[in-house]
Amino acid sequence: MRRRTLLGAALSAALSIPARTLLAADAAGARPPRVVSLDWGLTEMMLTLGVVPVGMANPDDFLRTFTVCRLPDSVVDVGLIFQPNMELLLALEPDLIVVTPAHARLRATLERIAPTCTLGRYAYTRTPYVSACAETRQMAQRFGRTAEAEAAIAHADAAIAQARARVAADHALAARPLLAVAFVDDAHLRIAGSTSLYGEVLTMLGLHDASRAPGAFATVSIESLGAWPDATLLSPQPVPAPVRRMMRDSPLWRSLPFAQPGRFVELPVVPPNGGVRTTAYLAGLIADALLGSAHPAREAT
Repeated sequence: MRRRTLLGAALSAALSIPARTLLAADAAGARPPRVVSLDWGLTEMMLTLGVVPVGMANPDDFLRTFTVCRLPDSVVDVGLIFQPNMELLLALEPDLIVVTPAHARLRATLERIAPTCTLGRYAYTRTPYVSACAETRQMAQRFGRTAEAEAAIAHADAAIAQARARVAADHALAARPLLAVAFVDDAHLRIAGSTSLYGEVLTMLGLHDASRAPGAFATVSIESLGAWPDATLLSPQPVPAPVRRMMRDSPLWRSLPFAQPGRFVELPVVPPNGGVRTTAYLAGLIADALLGSAHPAREAT
């Protein structure tokens, strides 16, 4: 209780300190910047630049979703993305807190603890990867990591180009209608539209995105899949257990072409709000999955 009381008193004191005072202290450069991230996509962006946060929201689930990232054990769990532990944030003495526009309600409180930077708009644009590259450069300027940003973007561009070349070598794939989907339950699924990360990657790979979703995603019933009889479904894992049972037992699903070999292609989990590193990873996964489904003998090896 005494520790909690002291932290509470310190938090009250910090709330009275103008943000510019904290910024001035950070400018002294006495130690490496201590940064807290309240968004998983922005955490990936920081790690891509070689900046390790002292704290972040829900790191365990982050690692299960953003599988291309690694975190040292020293990174502190500061709580939920939109309900961080303010006392713990104060105790970490951050020089900067990185948030998204969705954290607007918390911004004033966070600013009293440390200067707060808003990024993360890239995931809501019509070109998430292009926008993520721009925001990575923006973040890099703040941390003095412009060389790391350019290297990461160049590496991602090269990986995407390599995946595109592999796909282009199989001429049948270019005309193959594709739908990137994620099951909501055993009766509904979300189709990724052209402005989603999945849609942008399909376009960058020169593949045929058959989605007619006007935005990033559209939720439809499984029966609606009959509108795309020639499409191949790309679905990230894990497929929920009720959906697995539906695929096994439902006469409707078994009547759809997606029940046939090679028409339902599973991908490892890839977050739809991933950044530069995730996009390069997704491009390679899609190329691997489609080339494998086009050559069943390779899947069996």
